[in-house]
Amino acid sequence: MLLEQAWNYLNDAKYNKAIKLCKDYLSSGEKEFELEANKLAALAYFQMKEFKKSLGFYKRIAEITNNSEDWFNLALATSLSSDNAMDTNAFQKAIDSFDESETSINTSIPAIRLFYLKELVKKKQYHTAFEQLNELRKIYEEHEITDETYLYMNNTPKFSEAMEFSTEILTHVLPENEAFAWLNEFAETLDEQGKELLLRMRENK
Repeated sequence: MLLEQAWNYLNDAKYNKAIKLCKDYLSSGEKEFELEANKLAALAYFQMKEFKKSLGFYKRIAEITNNSEDWFNLALATSLSSDNAMDTNAFQKAIDSFDESETSINTSIPAIRLFYLKELVKKKQYHTAFEQLNELRKIYEEHEITDETYLYMNNTPKFSEAMEFSTEILTHVLPENEAFAWLNEFAETLDEQGKELLLRMRENK
């Protein structure tokens, strides 16, 4: 660990001290130091909920590493920085670079798509949200099983969480008969638990 004292400050919630200590390394010309210093600054500002200040650091990190998790962190910080902000490019790069990236167990393609879908619904971008809903549908159809423990073990969000906004999306994107057909066709590919949830949603439309 190159900036051990700065990390200690960060872990002790002394965020301003961590930022001050790493500033000299942000443009040191030594790539390893610069990357770690940017990570420290990004995390410190993020923990202080100063999301806008964290954006430049997250952007530099992602551009250096082209790592899926780093692009997702940029997308997350952007979304948190403003009610109207969303970095669709960062979301897409998080998805596109996933297979070649080292990521934590908490970051997966389904998790990224679900977070992206939620942000799109907040912005009422329903047609783009429907694209993500269809991608999530493919993932659940591949599994067939919607048991929470099974999905957790496969780094996939709970089925009920993924379907939470589907009625709102379908209502804005498809005519009622097509929305019913979408739910019926999807239900036929899943286990009884998943099928029951989708048919219940159909009845409540």
